[in-house]
Amino acid sequence: TFAMLGLKDGVPAVMLVAERHVEPYEPKSLLPVDVNSWKHGVVWALVKNGRISSIGRERPDLGRVERWYSKVVRLERLLGRLERLGLDDGNLRREAKRTKSKMYRYLRGYSQWLANKIVRKALKHKSKVVIDGALEESWRELLEEGLSRREAKIHIAGVRRLIKILETQLKWYGVPYEFKRLPSRACPECEIKMEELPGRRVRCPRCGLEEDRDKIPILWALKIA
Repeated sequence: TFAMLGLKDGVPAVMLVAERHVEPYEPKSLLPVDVNSWKHGVVWALVKNGRISSIGRERPDLGRVERWYSKVVRLERLLGRLERLGLDDGNLRREAKRTKSKMYRYLRGYSQWLANKIVRKALKHKSKVVIDGALEESWRELLEEGLSRREAKIHIAGVRRLIKILETQLKWYGVPYEFKRLPSRACPECEIKMEELPGRRVRCPRCGLEEDRDKIPILWALKIA
């Protein structure tokens, strides 16, 4: 129960703000969540009886985000040319600001939606949630792929918010969870560095395990959770 201290008819009073009833449960399944950049998506898996029951990748409409980003870049370039001529265009400036705001609002809203989806899934299947949120690695990877720092920032925008909302909601509903590093470039069998293949696939040079790189953290969750 959450309450707030305030005044009622000039008299101090404690007012009920919200109340919740949480039924603790023993986890019957595992729900590892590998939080990457939006470009590569957020990968989750439902693990039951030591096996992957279902797996998914969630990401916003990147085509829409790219269109907004391209529009902002185009408008800002026009404004830059005008400024070099000693001119200004308030309408262009406002349009650039509105478009940028719309893009970031969309990404924030998607973070909220995705956090809700993951929590609902955990509640439905009585899962323990394991979160890998190594955003520093995701940031370095985006730069290694040739994205500018500005583009990389957009692909990370809202991801930290997702982790924060997810943790808050897991606490609220009493869902057991933990943060754990789940490697994506080390073989879950041999624990050595895997070779990078085209199409974000990796292969272990020792045991030959070949898999989608974004599935490797899920396999690690099976091993160490």
